[in-house]
Amino acid sequence: MIRITGGEARGRSIRVYKGGKVRPTTDKVRQAMFNILEHRFDLEFTHSRALDLYAGSGSLGAEYLSRGGVRLTSVESERRTISTLKDNLSLIKEAVSPREVDYQVISQRVERYLKQPPSETFHIIFADPPYSERLALKLLELLERGWVNEESVVIIEHEKRDLFTPGPQWVLADRRPYGETLLSFITRSPVQK
Repeated sequence: MIRITGGEARGRSIRVYKGGKVRPTTDKVRQAMFNILEHRFDLEFTHSRALDLYAGSGSLGAEYLSRGGVRLTSVESERRTISTLKDNLSLIKEAVSPREVDYQVISQRVERYLKQPPSETFHIIFADPPYSERLALKLLELLERGWVNEESVVIIEHEKRDLFTPGPQWVLADRRPYGETLLSFITRSPVQK
């Protein structure tokens, strides 16, 4: 079990599917991530759309909804995890009621999903891909296809030894270590080439 660290559902437990490839973001790292988004990037979750890639059991999406988020799309391909993800988001939706939240769960590989033409851009994109696959640069390349706007913040959780450098279309706005994990906060470059 992990707990929501802030917002209306603070202290609420959500389940983690055991036996799958899920590696949920720890409470400490999640709390730090959201504090950085609120204070460093001045994000107001109540006026944002979030995309949670490699959503797993949904801890990042659940935290976003608890803290005032209203529109969430979660993408996860591991079928055994998806029912836990849906249950967790449903619990958070109940906890923040009567505030309206809109979320959807997409059962698909992230890379395939991002190759489709997007119907909208997202303000916040959480990405917690399998560490061993080192997908950060590939994800950024796919996100350039219309998934982000000039205000978007992409947060990639990755191994400390995977020190990637984003291309010229991106700015590495912040990077924070938490044990063996790094959080990289990436924004669009003000000058697009």
